[in-house]
Amino acid sequence: MFGLNPGVGRASQNFYRNVFALAAFIVFVIALLTDSPIFFATVVVFGTLSRLAVKKNWRNPAFSERLPWLVWRARAGDVKDDK
Repeated sequence: MFGLNPGVGRASQNFYRNVFALAAFIVFVIALLTDSPIFFATVVVFGTLSRLAVKKNWRNPAFSERLPWLVWRARAGDVKDDK
């Protein structure tokens, strides 16, 4: 669920989900400040890309290890729930 790998200690496939979610949040704040419909439409596009990255299981790029704050790592007690 949520694009997490069952392997303990392995990076999950959520780099693009986090990148697009971060971009959507930043653009959403700009949209609220400027009240621009273009920015609100851009938020929808980034949100869609974030969900698409999870549904299509986009793999992390090679440089994602250099950005550890965008890649969640499984811990020993984490359990994957496929429900």
